[in-house]
Amino acid sequence: MIPIQAVMLIVSVFMYRLTSDEAQYRSQVTLPNIMWIQFQRVGAILFTHLFFSVCALILGLLPVVAYFLANQIETWSIYRQLFTHSLIFYLLPLLIAAVWGINTGLLFGKKRVGILVLFLIWVLFGPLNTELFSTFFRQGYNGPNAFFFIGPLQPEVVYYELTGYLSSPALLIKNVLILGFHLAITLFIISRWAIRRNHRAQMTALTILLLSLVAFNASDAMEHDQLVFDRSLDMETKQHYEPSYPYDFSQIDPLLDYEIDDVQLTLEKQRQDEIEVKADYTLTSGTETIAFSLYHPFQVKRIDVNEENVSFRQVGDFIEVEDVMVDVPATLTIHYTIHNTNRFPITRDVTYLPAWLNWYPTKQAHPNSRFGSENFRPVINRTERVPVTLSYPSEQQLMTNLTEHAQGRFTGEQAGVTLLEGFFTNYKIDDTELVIDQSWTPPSSYWPVVEETLHSINAITESEFGLSRSLPDTVVLLSPSLEKFSYLDEEHLLLHVGSNLRLDHDLSEVVRAYMAAVFWSHSRTDSQVQPSRITFDDSMAYWLAVELNLPSPLPPDPFFLKGVLTSKELLVSEKMITEFMGLSHEAQLIFLKEWYHELNGPPEI
Repeated sequence: MIPIQAVMLIVSVFMYRLTSDEAQYRSQVTLPNIMWIQFQRVGAILFTHLFFSVCALILGLLPVVAYFLANQIETWSIYRQLFTHSLIFYLLPLLIAAVWGINTGLLFGKKRVGILVLFLIWVLFGPLNTELFSTFFRQGYNGPNAFFFIGPLQPEVVYYELTGYLSSPALLIKNVLILGFHLAITLFIISRWAIRRNHRAQMTALTILLLSLVAFNASDAMEHDQLVFDRSLDMETKQHYEPSYPYDFSQIDPLLDYEIDDVQLTLEKQRQDEIEVKADYTLTSGTETIAFSLYHPFQVKRIDVNEENVSFRQVGDFIEVEDVMVDVPATLTIHYTIHNTNRFPITRDVTYLPAWLNWYPTKQAHPNSRFGSENFRPVINRTERVPVTLSYPSEQQLMTNLTEHAQGRFTGEQAGVTLLEGFFTNYKIDDTELVIDQSWTPPSSYWPVVEETLHSINAITESEFGLSRSLPDTVVLLSPSLEKFSYLDEEHLLLHVGSNLRLDHDLSEVVRAYMAAVFWSHSRTDSQVQPSRITFDDSMAYWLAVELNLPSPLPPDPFFLKGVLTSKELLVSEKMITEFMGLSHEAQLIFLKEWYHELNGPPEI
């Protein structure tokens, strides 16, 4: 954001100085066609600016394209996204900045107030305004304030840019409309120069027409598929998962007295950012009121028990369903909508619903994320495998941890289902199928090193902790966010390293991300919600990196826990880190074993 903000100031000031002399023509030049002369001159300036801006961007893109080609990234959609990104966030802002300078120059001339007005416009409307006035943008993104920013260039989440989620049509339309609005102001200013009344009327009519087009298409620019820019969502996770949670799940155990025999999911994409879901359950309940867990942004519309509508209550990540038949098999149908969210995109090009997210109603006693964390810290409080049937006709390539039996129909027994649709590529290396983003370097150059590291971790954790883990046939190497997490079942491994580096150059981060899959994907206790679990993962990853002699092992650092733990929890974790780091390598392993058994609790009977 900072470079383009600076370049926009340079461009606007240059245009201001180029046109500020023109203001004196109003009183000194009386040519009957002075308006058309000025109109042509401004048009020539903008065309020249456009030409040189395009050339500069092409020179900047050539090395990037050459690098992609050299690394065998030949998917056309990646290059299309790259050029669209450059158009939205570089070319259009540079044109807008040029019109800023032209308008202030024509309106104020060489008056000092002109440069002051230009500077204020630059501060208020430049890309950095989302940082300078973040409180304003945290009020939400559904109102006119959406037009007060041109768009950040470097979002914290890299996945959106790689899948086209960043360069959305709404953003393109918005920046074009902003440019059209400023050009309308230019036409109006020049129209005041006309000597003949009919010329002035023509330019005024043209200005009104252009403003009408902007207003008519404004609704298209408000499409809510740009959630990565919605500053109102910055603290959404932390605010929703605060300790004063809206649903008292401490008394939920009696509501979980049921067994799910079968799940049938029917999905239908209504538009580019919305999926309608019909979830059919066959279950046997020991109580009339039962509870399910569903990620809170997804709205339940209707619930039927044995084809009769029943009352329900949706609070946070929980749904309470009433009037369920007791001790006899019952059919329960839940109709709900999966919306596009800032963490799990549902767009025209991408659908990402991981197995560790409760994107369909499941039996779980805890909310989806750990309390008090700014980022989404998954809590997977379910391990029972249930027969699942997924019906989802899609024109794009689709990946899931179920088995496809017919076109758009998948079945299997799972504790959680992954649904990935859109821009990804499959590679087969030995017996492993690797799923990566289309923009990534082919995995043949780095996967063997990563695979060897993961096998070594599995061997160590089995011999020292008694955890029997093995790599499945399918491994999904995607980074939907900069957060580190992983999930493992018999069919696939979701490994979200959250690194901008090639994975074989960042093996310590790979180890840290893999900890969740090794230790907690199959946990049946409340260990995942314990505060020191995150510190344990950091310490365990550090010990493994040292044991495997990996470059740059990452020692546990309480600084990175400040957004995850409360002050009291942080003090406890700092004490444990200090004690752990003061031990020898061999003593650290003993310490970790005791720590793990304390977290995991006594074995269930």
